[in-house]
Amino acid sequence: MKTSWQSLYDEIFACEKCELCRRIHNKVPGQGDIHARLMFIGEGPGADEDMQGLAFVGAAGQLLTKMIAAMGMTREEVYICNIVKCRPPQNRTPFPEEAAACLPYLRQQVALVRPQVLVLLGAAIYFAIQRNEVATDVLTIVSLSVMIFCYDLFLKPLRCYQRHLDNVISGRRRAVDLPFLAISDDISLVDGVPYRAMTCTDLDAKGRPYDRLFYFDAEKPFPAIAAGETVRVVHHELDVSDVVRV
Repeated sequence: MKTSWQSLYDEIFACEKCELCRRIHNKVPGQGDIHARLMFIGEGPGADEDMQGLAFVGAAGQLLTKMIAAMGMTREEVYICNIVKCRPPQNRTPFPEEAAACLPYLRQQVALVRPQVLVLLGAAIYFAIQRNEVATDVLTIVSLSVMIFCYDLFLKPLRCYQRHLDNVISGRRRAVDLPFLAISDDISLVDGVPYRAMTCTDLDAKGRPYDRLFYFDAEKPFPAIAAGETVRVVHHELDVSDVVRV
């Protein structure tokens, strides 16, 4: 039977598989969007996390928050947890047997969240065995830098385009009949989404003509429409969902 979040948390809070649970204030199972596309996994809680029962709320957590914000996201849109759910003494790297005791919980969390991307912070799995603290710090910086680069290159455009589609589909769409002027061959990014500028002739409040701008999805083919023909533009704000000849 598939594990539920409640039963998983019950298991974590009742766990006494290793000695870490004897010296803590709170267990730190993890938090965030349980359907997140992006999931962060650290080594273990620190002093601040132990006091609050939340993952990554100390100095490292503040840095992580800024990096998530730099990707155009918030902490509420990702899921954050650690390999071990109890703070190791003096914030040391978890011992292999401690990590092994908590690994089944982590596997269940990954299975429940089903993220598209897993980000391991601090090379936690490997260096929990090697105990190489300096290399851990270096690889934490490297892994976060690579993560931001990959997100900007691959995931951010997809996220922006998905938000654009959601706005067009769920937003209040309107249809207006206007004389078509032109569609640009140039592609521009607006809020991370590729558009082609489309202009039509409209009238202002005093009946004077002006060029009205719309954004046409650059991923879609534009229909064969000549300048001067009347078209029906279905749009949400400036985003066009359909253009047809009237």
